[in-house]
Amino acid sequence: QRKSTEKLEEAATRIAAPVFDPAKLSAEVHEEYRLREQRLRSSSTVMGALPFYAPTSSFRRPLPPLQERMVKLLMRDGKRSVAERTICHALQAVGQQTGHPPGTILALAIENVTPLLELRSLHASGGQSVRVPVPVAQRRGEGMGIKALFEAAQKRSKGQPMRTKLAAEIIDASKKLGGAVKKREEMHKDAERNKVNAHLRVVSRR
Repeated sequence: QRKSTEKLEEAATRIAAPVFDPAKLSAEVHEEYRLREQRLRSSSTVMGALPFYAPTSSFRRPLPPLQERMVKLLMRDGKRSVAERTICHALQAVGQQTGHPPGTILALAIENVTPLLELRSLHASGGQSVRVPVPVAQRRGEGMGIKALFEAAQKRSKGQPMRTKLAAEIIDASKKLGGAVKKREEMHKDAERNKVNAHLRVVSRR
């Protein structure tokens, strides 16, 4: 009985004894914190030169200027995220379908739909109005071309999402096809028909 009680007491003291030494544990914790801070400092040094993108946070990846303007022109009721997703998904589809960089295809499409001339109404003597062809500023023409792309995409077959229709219109515009290119050609034809009034002066818009 004495031996059994001694064994029980020894087992109880072993269980009650601390598994880790508090001083040693504290040193290990301090060392771990030191290593973590060192890793964080080194990672921030490496990542500091790169742009920080956090899609799930309030940070937003900056878009190229042309895509940024397309997002602003497509946005309705302040829903920027919807317009941004539509543009990004459309460009992804353009890249997959053509096998070329979508930025290059988009720039070519915008160039093909940007009008160079437009008609302005000028009030002449006798209460008559004359249509005068005038050159279009580069930024204004770019905006008109982007809006023409959106309008032509919306007129495409119903039942498809806007990103699919916009991707198809961008691809057609890069080949000088589609409704946006036709609208540009019609504007140039109207300006050609009214070229007799080109000598009249009209205040240009920018």
